[in-house]
Order: sequence, then structure tokens, then C-alpha cells
Amino acid sequence: MKNFTSAARLTVLALFATGILTGCKRADAPVFSPVPGTYTGTQYVSMSSPTFGATIVYTTDGSAPSCQKERGTIYSAPVAIAADTRLSAMACALLRDESVITKGFYVIKAPETVATPVFTPAAGTYLATQSVGISTATADAG
Repeated sequence: MKNFTSAARLTVLALFATGILTGCKRADAPVFSPVPGTYTGTQYVSMSSPTFGATIVYTTDGSAPSCQKERGTIYSAPVAIAADTRLSAMACALLRDESVITKGFYVIKAPETVATPVFTPAAGTYLATQSVGISTATADAG
């Protein structure tokens, strides 16, 4: 699942090596938006780290991402989550060690089927103008 270009590989390895050599603290862990949970329909998940200039690396199969081991995808745009997905991400930054891994599970439910509408009065031929009501058994259907 490596999606590191040559330039990205050099950048991430330089960030990691710099953090190791200086013994600095960890980068701040990434934050997901929207937060993990159950949703109806595709979610576009944004990731950010409070650490200035951090590079975020993520996986969508629940495996552990790593800057040092070049495991995962470098985050560049919101990630489309259209099916149940275990998202994991970490941040790497200049003069910082790899962050702890942020994990989340997104459950994507199929949209609820709306019951067939019922017309009152029923379809037919009428001698005068009719006021027609439409209803459905599905709660909150609009």
C-alpha cells in the first residue's frame, strides 16, 4: 500500500531522521473530521494535525501507517469513505518524532427506503376539483 513518490519519500524520511537525531517530542496526532461513527452515504474525511508543517500518512484497512517504514498514503485531500472503513493516521514533522496513531471506524449505512406514497382521494375520475393529500408510512419523509 505504498503511495510514496520519490520526492515525498525523501521529505518524509528527512522529517523522520531529523526527529530521531534531535530527540524532540512527538508530532501532534491527526484529528478526523467528521469524527468516526455511523453515517448514511459517503463521507469525505479531512485530517489535520496541530503541529505546524506536519505530513499525515494514513491507511484505510486498519493497518498501522508509518513515515519511517513508508507504509500508507500521504494525505493531500479529503478521503472518500463509501463503505465500512477502519481509518488510521499519524503525523510526521520536522524536528519531531512520529505522532501516536489516531484510529477510527466509519460505518456507512445504506439509505433507508421510503415507503410508497399514498394519495387521498385515490386516483380516479371526479366531477369536481379535488384537494389531494399525499402521505407515507416513513417517518420524517419530506
